[in-house]
Amino acid sequence: FFFFFFCQSMEQSTSALSSSSSSASKKTSGKASTAIATASNKENPSSSSSMSQLPISSTPTTSTTTAPSSALVNKLNKIVRGHNDLFLSSYTDSGIVMALKGLSEIYQQEGKQNTKFERQKLRNEIEKRSIAVNNKFLQAFVPVKQRLLEVDAKVNEMKRSCENMTQRLLAAQEDTSALITKTTKLQEDKDILNAQKSVLLAFKKQYQLTPDEIAALSGDRPLNDDFFSAFSRLREIHEQSKRLLRTQRQRAGLDIMNEMMAREEKAYERLYAWTQAQCRSLSTQSVDRTKLLQKAFSALKERDVLYQYSLNEYTTTRRLAVSRGFVDALTRGGEGMKPIEYDSHDAVLYISGILGWLHQAMASERELAARIIFKGTQMADDKDKKNNGNQTQTLHELLDGVLEGICRPLKSRWEQVLASDLSLIACYRVADTLSLYKEFTKELIGENSKLYTLMCELGENTHAVFLSLLQKYAYTLRTKNVEIPANDLYPPHALESTLAILQEVLETKSTNTDSIVEMLLNTLLDPMVQMCTLCAANLSAAEMAVFLLNCFHRICSLLDSFTITNDRLEMIEAQMDAHIDTLMNAQAQYLGNNTGLSDVLLAFQTWQSQGSAAPMSDFPGLNESAILSALASFDDFLASADIDILPQGVHLHSASVRQKVRNGAVDMLCATLDEFKIECLKGENGYSNGIVKWDTQQIKTLLL
Repeated sequence: FFFFFFCQSMEQSTSALSSSSSSASKKTSGKASTAIATASNKENPSSSSSMSQLPISSTPTTSTTTAPSSALVNKLNKIVRGHNDLFLSSYTDSGIVMALKGLSEIYQQEGKQNTKFERQKLRNEIEKRSIAVNNKFLQAFVPVKQRLLEVDAKVNEMKRSCENMTQRLLAAQEDTSALITKTTKLQEDKDILNAQKSVLLAFKKQYQLTPDEIAALSGDRPLNDDFFSAFSRLREIHEQSKRLLRTQRQRAGLDIMNEMMAREEKAYERLYAWTQAQCRSLSTQSVDRTKLLQKAFSALKERDVLYQYSLNEYTTTRRLAVSRGFVDALTRGGEGMKPIEYDSHDAVLYISGILGWLHQAMASERELAARIIFKGTQMADDKDKKNNGNQTQTLHELLDGVLEGICRPLKSRWEQVLASDLSLIACYRVADTLSLYKEFTKELIGENSKLYTLMCELGENTHAVFLSLLQKYAYTLRTKNVEIPANDLYPPHALESTLAILQEVLETKSTNTDSIVEMLLNTLLDPMVQMCTLCAANLSAAEMAVFLLNCFHRICSLLDSFTITNDRLEMIEAQMDAHIDTLMNAQAQYLGNNTGLSDVLLAFQTWQSQGSAAPMSDFPGLNESAILSALASFDDFLASADIDILPQGVHLHSASVRQKVRNGAVDMLCATLDEFKIECLKGENGYSNGIVKWDTQQIKTLLL
């Protein structure tokens, strides 16, 4: 549209310019060209620089020009500015672009040409199209108008209904205001009552028993865990009611306390009767350790009288059960076990069976009492006397009463064993076994119990019997066991039997080994030494020394293996040294006899004993010929491969003693030979030089 308007304006301007004068037209056309270039630059900024470079002929055709009309210039500027604004806005305004596209569609649809005539008819065509579009809009808004009218009618009707309803509500509000006030007051009263109900329920829950708890405490139901839960709740309420006495609700507190006390007494009576019945049912040896009985004893601790009566009932029942079980174990045996009295012929095995059963019974009863009465076994194993001293004492007293029934049958059977023909070893084993179980009994039931006291008494009696048997054995050993030694000079059988007794005692792990060993040594060592001495009375000195060395060596070897020290052992070792010296002298004499030097050495010792007043060569038996003959025999002895020792020395059992005797004898002989050589080499003794040429060190090497 604007484009056609612009073209029409340009045609009108051209016709106006054609009527002007030629001189004015030329000048004006130059200015118009400049104006059009400027307008084109505004219309298309990208091409402004190129247009500004085009040469515009401004050379006037005539030498004289007239000024253009201002009206015409303004008209042209207006047209150019409108053209510039039109095309500049087309780049940014999408509406103009759409309008131009619409104009193009008009010409394309109707097949029209872009002529002057058609452009003049364009306005009419556009107005017709605008009118047609407006008619369509008008026809389209007719249904909308009808709908709006209907909506308006309905809104008016709703308005009238709301006004009617408002009037009715105001009337109803006036009629129900009293009811609402009353309802509000009733709601407030309900809230108050609900708060009071909550308080009462909380009070009842804290200070009253539930129906189930009351039924559990009564005798209508069997006593079970519910009873103890209700009983605990009952005691809790009783304690909590005491706090009400410190408030303004003292009357309520007293009533609650009285009610709970009455129920508590009835509950204690029922609990005591049930506990007694359960204790009577503990008559069998294997007992079901129920938790209910444990809870019952725990609850009865608050009533000392009832608690003591229950403990007495428990003690009586278990004492009968343990006594019956002990008798049955002795005479009838148990499951898979033969009766203990089947081994009555063997005192050690019989006593071990009795004490083993007692130890098992004590441990079982202690565990049972700790579980049922003292809530577990921790207290039984706890050694903290400050914290659990009272409970430990109570437990010991209870176990003492339970195990009291065993004392009489145990004592009678022990006396029967001691009255039988016990050997010394059997009596010692019985005493040792008793001392071991006595310590166990002291740990389990205490040292003040009757059973432990009885065991101490039985231990003293057994010790007295053992001491009597030991003294009897020592007397027999000293007087009736004197034997003639065998040819091999081996220790007598009585000594071996006595040492076997000592060895068995020493190998036993006892609690009083030191005292027993000391007593045995003090009682048996002297009789053994006397017996050995009497046995060797008819032997030669060398044989006696070998026999006693064998006996003493056997005694010391046994005692040394157990690191036993005793004054009498030192005495025996001193006697052994004396007998070793005797054998050394005999061995030295034996060597002298075998070497042929015995006569010469004997004469030499006699010459020394007489003071060596005369020359040695003048002494009988020491002349040079006798010495040369003896030296020749000695050389033959040393040259022989077999150098015998004392015949009795072969029977020495100890190789160390035998070697000690041989070494000592050789040392004695070599010492005498050294003295003899020194005297022979002296000139005043009248011997020729070099009569004695031996080396005592070589002689010692050959003899050893």
